[in-house]
Amino acid sequence: MRKFGYRGTGTLRLDLQDPTDVQVLVEAPSVASHERLYMASNVNGWNPRNDRYSLRRMPDGRFEIRQLLAAGSHFEFKITRGGWDRVEVSSDGSDLPNHVHKVHGPIMRLEVKVADWQDHHPRAPKPRTTVGDVRSLGEFTIHTLNRRREVLVYLPPRYEFETDRRYPVMYMWDGQNLFDESTAFSGEWHVDEILEAMIPKGHLPPMIVVAIYNGQEHRLSEQSPWGAPHFDVVGEGDAFLDWVAHDLKHRIDRGFRTLSDPANTGVGGSSMGGLTSLYAGFKYSHVFGRVLAMSSALWFADKKIFPFVRGAQKPQGSRFYLDCGRFEGARRSQLSFLRQNQEMAQLLRDKGFSDGRDLMWVEDPNGSHSEHDWARRLPQAMRFLWG
Repeated sequence: MRKFGYRGTGTLRLDLQDPTDVQVLVEAPSVASHERLYMASNVNGWNPRNDRYSLRRMPDGRFEIRQLLAAGSHFEFKITRGGWDRVEVSSDGSDLPNHVHKVHGPIMRLEVKVADWQDHHPRAPKPRTTVGDVRSLGEFTIHTLNRRREVLVYLPPRYEFETDRRYPVMYMWDGQNLFDESTAFSGEWHVDEILEAMIPKGHLPPMIVVAIYNGQEHRLSEQSPWGAPHFDVVGEGDAFLDWVAHDLKHRIDRGFRTLSDPANTGVGGSSMGGLTSLYAGFKYSHVFGRVLAMSSALWFADKKIFPFVRGAQKPQGSRFYLDCGRFEGARRSQLSFLRQNQEMAQLLRDKGFSDGRDLMWVEDPNGSHSEHDWARRLPQAMRFLWG
């Protein structure tokens, strides 16, 4: 085991066995003297502006970042000028695939030539793709964190006409990606289309979905109850969930005709959103009785979710859906992505959950870590949780 500490801009060092020293050299046009370049990758949760992953400007005009990664791991990245609106593109402005490499050897050198930046090629806005009654509730203040966040709400068919009826509510993370292609970064979940199709057929009860926008550079911290210094994550998950479970839920229950008990209140998300949903299902079981955890990033923060769940009481009356695809995983700590999710499903069984009754575990033989696959699996998940 070789232990390394972070040593400033341009170099990241982690605790790894037999690491590969990966040097990325970037030649990039039109970078003003006051600007910095950043690496967004599967190593840092695809954060486009993380100071720990900023590149060092070299005397010859190029930019450099060095990282120690595990030999044999899968490494994907893009270069940005601090945001996804300023990500590298081709010379004609079209999108580029990720730089993809398998890490090997004691030393690895990668050279990248950026052709241009997205903000140099204005694009027509993506068309809105929402269906049904999807409304923006505007920005809410997260008092526990002194931040503001936009919240959307989906209302089921005939909500405005069946005025004596009350509805279950599902709270979901990464609200930008749930309903609308125009706001989604890498595709939407089609939650509105799925519910508009399933509810009239009786496959789901009419229900409300509350979509909470993620905090962009704060996303990892807000969706993790535990700190992770290598990712600049301080662990704000409890403060964020406290706001959702009490302040936001109170305002939703007051403003809409909801069924407010835990059996009619769910929480759900994917990746980091799956992690925080699992946590919420135990820590806030008095609020959330239905848990949707897709492709959960259980490896995050040294897998602290496992001892937490192991030591928690089984929430009575709750129902959990977990899944994972066989093609998920990235760096060394994620190569066992599927196995860790399998272990979590087994841990829930050990705590008294029963398959088909209050637990559903799905292993997707073709699944990857993508919105497309989460949308594809969402109907069966919702049917189990609410059908």
